[in-house]
Amino acid sequence: LTGELYEHLVAHVIETGEAVVDEVVSFDLAETGLTHSWRVNEFPVELDGHTVGVGTTIEDITEEVVVRQRAQL
Repeated sequence: LTGELYEHLVAHVIETGEAVVDEVVSFDLAETGLTHSWRVNEFPVELDGHTVGVGTTIEDITEEVVVRQRAQL
């Protein structure tokens, strides 16, 4: 996962101090021919009431998305 996919989410957390929860980002990987999807959470890391960093969790949900798309067909 490249930073450019979610750097706008990090910027949002830094600017607002608000967490971003369950944002889905996707990326086409030419070598596999699939669109890969990740669920991203970004949250402020605070010290003495100031945001001093951003924590991140990333979950690969590609299989979940593919199964859901197939079920809709």
